[in-house]
Amino acid sequence: MYARDGQHCKMCMRCLSACPHGSARLYLSPPLQGIWRAGSLSDSLAPFALVVFFASIVMFASHKSAWVSAPIWYTGVLLAAVCAGLGLYRLLRRLFGDETDVVTSIAFALLMLGSGPLLAFHLQNVPFLTTVRISMPARALGSSAGMLQIGLLEVLQFLAIMIAAGFVAVGMWRIRVRILQRKLARSGWGIVDALAAAYVVGALILLFMGGSHI
Repeated sequence: MYARDGQHCKMCMRCLSACPHGSARLYLSPPLQGIWRAGSLSDSLAPFALVVFFASIVMFASHKSAWVSAPIWYTGVLLAAVCAGLGLYRLLRRLFGDETDVVTSIAFALLMLGSGPLLAFHLQNVPFLTTVRISMPARALGSSAGMLQIGLLEVLQFLAIMIAAGFVAVGMWRIRVRILQRKLARSGWGIVDALAAAYVVGALILLFMGGSHI
């Protein structure tokens, strides 16, 4: 009855019968709008969001790197990801001080960035995707090697990573506008930019490393 935004909506549709005035509606909104709207996110979930951000790329790496996929190493690296997430939360709080809504917005933006490698990880578990290949003329890429074959799995994983990065770039830009309006530390924002860029580059390097180690 008291939900004010879509973050809390579970699509149970009970609002349709609970409201005597028939005011329940579905609205279209820009993707990730809740991330840059001040006060629309729970700051208690920010550390969890950052832990998942790091854990996502570890999970993706477990399918691409033989040593990460080993149980002992995987457990160790995953624990390191938990520590990194909690450490990043403390760093963000130090950079942006008492602006908890800004820290929370950045944390959830990074969580959405992590959704790219996380989706790529789950796509790796779909059996038929690893067997489907797309053929295209090599001359389309400026080569004379005849036909090139690209795995459908790699294409979908690349799209997952880049679409997540594109959406988050918009969200980060809107958060940055709010930061500049408040005249907060710009050096802190540079660290966030560098981390996000390194994360995307790292995910793409893992993607093109080659074979699977499931």
